[in-house]
Amino acid sequence: LRPGRLRWPARGIAWLQRRWEGLLARAFHEPQTGLWRSLLLGQRTALDESLERAFVETGTIHLLVVSGFNVGLIALLLEWGLRLAGVPFRARLGLTAIALAGYSAVTGAQPPVVRATVMAWVVLGGLALDRDLHWPTVWGAALLALLMVSPTQLWDPSFQLSFGAVACLIWLSPGLVGWLKQRLAPWRPHGLWRYVALNMGATLAISVGLAPVLAWYFFLVTPVALLANLLLVPLFSVLIAAGTGLLILATGWPEALLATRVALSVLLEVTLALVRWCQTWPGGHWVVGKPSVVWMAAYYGLLALTLLWRRRKGPAAVIVAAWLFAGLVWGGVAVWHRWGVPPCLRIDVLDVGHGDSALLRLPGGQTLLVDAGTEEAARTRVLPFLRHEGLRRLDGLLLTHPDADHIGGAPAVLAELPVGALLTNGAEDDTMAARRVRALRQDRRVPLRVLHAGMSLDAGPQAQVDVLHPPRGLIAGVSPEANDHSIVLRVVMGDVRVLLTGDLEEQGLPALLQSGQALQAAVLKVPHHGSRLGAAGEAFFARVQPQWALLSVGRLHRLPARETLVALARTGVVVYSTRDQGALRLETDGRRLTLRTFR
Repeated sequence: LRPGRLRWPARGIAWLQRRWEGLLARAFHEPQTGLWRSLLLGQRTALDESLERAFVETGTIHLLVVSGFNVGLIALLLEWGLRLAGVPFRARLGLTAIALAGYSAVTGAQPPVVRATVMAWVVLGGLALDRDLHWPTVWGAALLALLMVSPTQLWDPSFQLSFGAVACLIWLSPGLVGWLKQRLAPWRPHGLWRYVALNMGATLAISVGLAPVLAWYFFLVTPVALLANLLLVPLFSVLIAAGTGLLILATGWPEALLATRVALSVLLEVTLALVRWCQTWPGGHWVVGKPSVVWMAAYYGLLALTLLWRRRKGPAAVIVAAWLFAGLVWGGVAVWHRWGVPPCLRIDVLDVGHGDSALLRLPGGQTLLVDAGTEEAARTRVLPFLRHEGLRRLDGLLLTHPDADHIGGAPAVLAELPVGALLTNGAEDDTMAARRVRALRQDRRVPLRVLHAGMSLDAGPQAQVDVLHPPRGLIAGVSPEANDHSIVLRVVMGDVRVLLTGDLEEQGLPALLQSGQALQAAVLKVPHHGSRLGAAGEAFFARVQPQWALLSVGRLHRLPARETLVALARTGVVVYSTRDQGALRLETDGRRLTLRTFR
């Protein structure tokens, strides 16, 4: 934004943004400044991770970002203010349209704000032309206007959720709100219970209409959103209305914001305390797996038939029977999938860049995460995958050794999911990641188990997980934190064996080879991301004789080493890497073995 390179409207918007950012920084301290910038200016500020998770798990994250909620509130305030000032009807509409365009620009013209502004323009234009306000027409006009500008928006999750939410309010909420009003009509005071009916009816409509879409994209269902929105919508309305009005006033009179900062700070803290309280409700949010396309089609087909049947005033008993029948079918399929499908061993080697993370699901239902990649990989790959699979807990988190590309993501996993036990080789490093793992383990009271060669993990009657390395007491003369003390696992089901080797290197491999343990396996997770392993590596590959070799490699470390690939080629193995094929999934029933690649 060098001087003289922007036209005057853009310079004015940039000046106003900087002015408002400065006023907020002067009036509030972090982290409140970041929250106010998010609420009022739509800036993606770095929020406290636990607070952001609280908003997500209570179904109120939409209140934290500038969206249609803000645009509607600003338009309503403008209408009231201009009407009190005596501005004529059509002039009010025009001034409101211009003000909303300015608000969209100042908040960065983010897609949710632009979508809401376009819909507001359709409403204001229709009113200016004396048209009857027909919400399905407004919805369709705004949808088509935006798709004409950029048709690919149709596949954007934010676009789908924005218009999906409005569609739920148009077609589902009237019936739900009317039903709630009838039930709450005898209660006093009428105004309070009317608000309860409107809020709960709208939230329930969006929950019913968008639950499968939210599960598809975010693997989460939040029943507590009914209570959270009921309590938080009024508070956020006050925060946004008061904050925006005072910020505009403070543009020319900074003392206006300074004089009210204590009251605004207290109100914001009360609001955040309510969010965290709602998060603690048992059963308030459920992690669910990604629904299938068939399940989603059946759900929305049944929902469409319900609306059509109600429009034709058919008996409600028919709809109830249809939903009960669908629930029984779904339950039967779930039971058959759980108990009727033959048990199998599944291993998912995740694409975490330069690092390691693999999820073992054993035939008895136990889940074991072997390493968690880096901190970034845990946030962007490991945790989303666990949510995608619908996992609410892990029976074990095994950290092969204390390198950051293996344990860096462990704190995020421990903070997010209940873990039955933490399994390590006993070596304690003094890195930040290792200290955070120890602190979280103690805080969450996760049992610690130190593994060494000769031990086995509980895998049920149909599978076996043996620890082959490191030896008891570790390797003499080698630093405890070294890669050569990586935990090596042999996973066996029937005739199929899989060898997971962590970051074993040239000093650890001879110890493993001399241990006399059976190393032959159909699948080998290649040690240390395919680094040079020398003569020990060649001897190791010849001893294992794998059919498939799996490499967990990134894109910046020039791995795997050429000599390692040559040594693998001599055994006739087929090599797969997460860099080239993405995540790798192994499945076996003990006789047949399949490998599926993400790409």
